[in-house]
Amino acid sequence: MCSTGTPTNHAALQYMPGADAGRLLRVQVDTHVHHSACMHQKHLLRFIKSKLRKEPDEVVIFRDGKYLTLKEVFESLNLTGCVLAAWVQCLLPA
Repeated sequence: MCSTGTPTNHAALQYMPGADAGRLLRVQVDTHVHHSACMHQKHLLRFIKSKLRKEPDEVVIFRDGKYLTLKEVFESLNLTGCVLAAWVQCLLPA
């Protein structure tokens, strides 16, 4: 957390006309999340398979000194969307 005298707060005040340090400190973030709004396993699986199908060349990680695409990550793990789906089905409650 920044104190009121830090350069970060002074820079923020310059870009917020009419804002004072007191108002700047009262900014809060709402972290209240409903459990029902969270992504469940099937939804996450559907999202991953969709990304793998639609955007396989998207860079997703920097590992071992190089950037890897989603397709390369799945290939390095010897996974496909179907194998992942079967694996997740085994984890879901009956």
